[in-house]
Amino acid sequence: MTRKEALDAITGGVAVALISAIVTVIAVTYSIYQNIDDGVFRLLNDWVSYIDVVLILTLAFFLNRKSRFAAVTLVLYYVLNKVILFQAMDIQNIRPFTVILPLIFLYFFVKSAYGTFIFHRIEKQENPDYKKPSKKLLYIFSPILLIIAVILGIGVFGMFNGSLELLKSKEISNSQIAELKKAKIILPSDKIDYLYGYDLYLIDSGVVLTSNTLIIFYTENNTSNATRLHLSKIAEIRLKEQGDYINDSIYEFRIKGSDKWFSIYLSTRLDRDKRFVKKIQDYISKNQ
Repeated sequence: MTRKEALDAITGGVAVALISAIVTVIAVTYSIYQNIDDGVFRLLNDWVSYIDVVLILTLAFFLNRKSRFAAVTLVLYYVLNKVILFQAMDIQNIRPFTVILPLIFLYFFVKSAYGTFIFHRIEKQENPDYKKPSKKLLYIFSPILLIIAVILGIGVFGMFNGSLELLKSKEISNSQIAELKKAKIILPSDKIDYLYGYDLYLIDSGVVLTSNTLIIFYTENNTSNATRLHLSKIAEIRLKEQGDYINDSIYEFRIKGSDKWFSIYLSTRLDRDKRFVKKIQDYISKNQ
């Protein structure tokens, strides 16, 4: 790769980053405006998603200044986003376009990153006044790279194992259902309405809600255990502690004929915890 080719590759990466930022702004704005809580767009129904745009534009700015750290960070950050995206998609709904376009974008980002290394190598060889890049960028982007690597690892693990949010029925993959059945957490006849795993490995612990049953499962001595409770047996359910973007809400329920309260944890994202509880409350009201 010549100097010109390296510069062209960097320019191409910057252009694609700008396109990605514009597409993200449109998608996030649409998701929030339409209040979409279903499908892949539910992941964008959050003002926090605009942080993606800020990060991409920031990385594009430093990439334009030939920063190798920014270039590598941009590649990892883009991969992280796609991992999370595909994690939220049912594999049956993945279309060639949803795979090909990200791969094209990734190609330009990887090429631009390679271009920054080639550019600096040529500059070092041919420019007697060449100065090493400021270490300030190293201090800025090294922690970001580490955080992205950790989150990427969690995302990949979560994609093949547990759920990172409260899932609705059609968002639950066939592999997750098979895993729950294999562990005897659910029965072959169970039709899941909601699923929430407390840990990255799905069958470690969590809750399942079917049309008429609340299932609380956990692992003890490497063995999965599940407590099935028919909704007609629940006398009352209440909010004990309101969660937030990071922390789960804690709800308590009481079984008929008992004064003891039991706890379950639910993600607050898209207010699905409230819908989960409302379904139980509605069932209680109809059967009183």
